[in-house]
Amino acid sequence: MAAGTVILRTVPEDGGKVVLNPEQAEAWLYGLNDVRLALGTTLGIDSDTPETLDDDDPRAPHLDVYHWLTWMQDSLVQALLP
Repeated sequence: MAAGTVILRTVPEDGGKVVLNPEQAEAWLYGLNDVRLALGTTLGIDSDTPETLDDDDPRAPHLDVYHWLTWMQDSLVQALLP
């Protein structure tokens, strides 16, 4: 099953805690990574990109989403470590 399908099926409709089995967690990792990489490419993120951008930079809100996706991905990896 595609990662996006797994993610959509495991997000509670009314919000709340997401509980995943190992296969679902792996799908989440793939999905988060794919979206993060696509967004990073679209924004032109590279090693020279600052952590924050000026508020008038149209990429600023998207960079915040990129950082949030990075945090989510790292949090999931940490939760899966023994």
